[in-house]
Amino acid sequence: MNRRHSLAAVIAFCIGLAYVTLIGGSWFLLERTRQTALRAADATLQNAALIVESVVNRQLLQVDGALVSLPTLFSTVARDGQDLTSASANRLLRGFNFQTFAFRDIIMVRPDGRIWASARPNPWNGNFPVGLLKMSATAPGGTAVVGGPLRNPVTGDWVLLVVRQISVPGIGELDAAAEVPLPLVTVLFSAVGEIPGLRITLERRDGELIVSQPYDEMQVGKPQAVAISPIQANGVAFMIPTDLMKAPTIGVARASLYPDVMIALTLDVKTSMADWVRDRNRMIAVVTIALALLTALALTLAAARRQRERADAERGRARAVLDSAIESMSDGFVMWDGEDRLVLCNQQFRHMYELSTEFVRPGARFEDIIRGGALLGQYPEAGDDIEAFVAATVAWHRENFGPMERELPNSRWALVTE
Repeated sequence: MNRRHSLAAVIAFCIGLAYVTLIGGSWFLLERTRQTALRAADATLQNAALIVESVVNRQLLQVDGALVSLPTLFSTVARDGQDLTSASANRLLRGFNFQTFAFRDIIMVRPDGRIWASARPNPWNGNFPVGLLKMSATAPGGTAVVGGPLRNPVTGDWVLLVVRQISVPGIGELDAAAEVPLPLVTVLFSAVGEIPGLRITLERRDGELIVSQPYDEMQVGKPQAVAISPIQANGVAFMIPTDLMKAPTIGVARASLYPDVMIALTLDVKTSMADWVRDRNRMIAVVTIALALLTALALTLAAARRQRERADAERGRARAVLDSAIESMSDGFVMWDGEDRLVLCNQQFRHMYELSTEFVRPGARFEDIIRGGALLGQYPEAGDDIEAFVAATVAWHRENFGPMERELPNSRWALVTE
């Protein structure tokens, strides 16, 4: 009775340990995978920010490069001895504008704000934003400024204006402006736009929205409810404080090559973790089923234990009968497995091959037993070439060539049958 109680206690302990291991291990695994998913979301967001920064900088530099090349374009007219007029400048700009899709129009503006030339007719109804001219005049080192978003009074489209001062031969200092429609900017975000839960914004340092993806025209040019770049703009992903966004959200911001133009991305944690949530729910379901199976298993272990004890007792009796029969044989008896390893032998076999006794043990290889015995003189016929004798004996053993008479020490002979 005590033994049964002890065994029951052991079973109960093992079942309880399995419960704890299953629940604790599942919780640990879920927490580890959750942290891994969050780190993957951070890495995805940071890599996406790098891509967006790269394409935005490349687009703005391409536009700026076109403006920088204008003096060279106009100098060709002067070298040909032609007078540079507004009409001829319009033709040059129109041809130049057709060569690129980085912007829609190029406008040349005099210091007083009057439009001197453009690629398209009647740009801005003649009312170019003079505030940008002041910004361009004060830009450090003759760099370009990025203005906007502004609504073009002719087309009604929201646009950015890249403006820089240039010197035109025979005309003097002018401001060159390239008009970039916001749809051309949002196209740049397509490389990362398929990431679920991702929002991309170009914003000013003061939080004014330039453009966003998904695109929301009603918010263009307005202060954002939550501006990302003023919080942290070092390119490292961070969790946005819950007092700013109630839903868990990761943010990252980077500065472009042009002052006051910031790249900001946010990622909705719930959306980005959807795969993990699905896997978590599946694991919970699997663990619940496993716990139910453990409970059912605990109820059947006692019966299984009794059945196993009966089977063990029957196997023990059968083994005892087999051992008794083998030991009662007058002949030496030995059994090998499929890999020629010793399974069992009787005492008569050990007596006949007493010089090989130290090698005759369960698991020993047939070849090793023969070689060890030959080295100790168990087989007088082996002679000096032990390995040849071993090879011949192993071949006979494996090929089942029939009975063989074998000389033993002290002039004894044995009939060996496989």
